[in-house]
Amino acid sequence: MKASDLKQVLVCMAMGKRPVLIKGAPGIGKSDIMAQVAQEVNADLIIMHPVVSDPTDYKGLPGIVEGQAEFLPYGELSYREVLKS
Repeated sequence: MKASDLKQVLVCMAMGKRPVLIKGAPGIGKSDIMAQVAQEVNADLIIMHPVVSDPTDYKGLPGIVEGQAEFLPYGELSYREVLKS
């Protein structure tokens, strides 16, 4: 996908508050494009690098919610953290 096409898709996804995962080789401008989109739509941007993170950072810790077992995100992925920003 061309960078200009990616940017259009990302703007639409951001406006719809949809999650996005961009995959590609290092140094091709993924973070720069995301920063431009975040600025354009006046959104916060969290850039994560799973390769250097612990797997539980993304899955969360197990917990019971309304009688059901769920993984509860924390840190950067905590809903409370997102709402504070």
